Amino acid sequence: NLLVREFSFHHLNANLLWPGSLSFAQWLVQHGTYLNGCRIIELGSGTGALAIFLAKLLQVDITTSDFDDGDIEENIAHNCRANGLPVLPHIRHSWGDRFPCEEPNWDLIIANDILLCKAT
Repeated sequence: NLLVREFSFHHLNANLLWPGSLSFAQWLVQHGTYLNGCRIIELGSGTGALAIFLAKLLQVDITTSDFDDGDIEENIAHNCRANGLPVLPHIRHSWGDRFPCEEPNWDLIIANDILLCKAT
């Protein structure tokens, strides 16, 4: 079981556990050999549920990332602790901005239910 706190008051979509996360998690478990030994970053982690699930079940080395927002980062940390995990590394990043990691060392990039909205 996974404990996930969602918050409905947040102005971004990073506050919800999206239905596609469950399907993607199932697919990743079925194809878990792709993840063996990989350093992974999840773009658009939202609540952190997918990363937390993979860290718990498959013991993967995973970094979360999402919009540059303290509430999102704190909620992912809360969800890690609620599931008995140390807080996963997190990178704040807003779409369209330069990625804040000069020398990325990930082998695999995953993204689930990503929304991209044209700026008005």
